[in-house]
Amino acid sequence: MTKPKAKAKSGTGRGTDKKGWNRWQSKAKKIKSAKPYVSKGTKQDEAKSANKNKSNSPVKEEKSLKFPDDANGQALKSLYKEGIDFKKSHSVEFFIAVPDKKSGEIVSEVLKAEGFNCFLEQDDETDEWSCCTSKNMLLDYDSIVEIQNKLDQLSKPHGGFSDGWGVFVD
Repeated sequence: MTKPKAKAKSGTGRGTDKKGWNRWQSKAKKIKSAKPYVSKGTKQDEAKSANKNKSNSPVKEEKSLKFPDDANGQALKSLYKEGIDFKKSHSVEFFIAVPDKKSGEIVSEVLKAEGFNCFLEQDDETDEWSCCTSKNMLLDYDSIVEIQNKLDQLSKPHGGFSDGWGVFVD
């Protein structure tokens, strides 16, 4: 008897899974209604304004980062465009889709044994189960892919798979 496989969640957005997208979408609505962000006078901003006052030449903009052309790269690119500080550590939440509650409990125990903090949740709308784990880390493409591969490896024997990641932004 084989275990049923977890279903992949539909849709991608600024996150790499449906949960991340819904969270960011909610945040985006709040941002649209809020006042635009204004820097609180960092040294870099002060230097730029001083340069503008000294000469009429335009200030050179910082080169943008390059991101791979996949769901992870697109999510990172979107965060970068929103002004997220990539030099600062963020709490990155990873999602592991599982076929049912029992499999999710097993995957949770496996992840905890590997040092991940983990909890199991059921989606209210779809009734699908997923394990969630988080790590405080820099938003680095290679590190994110490495963690997703490890989560895939650990959950696959139990019918689960890595189903994306997300970051709560201020």
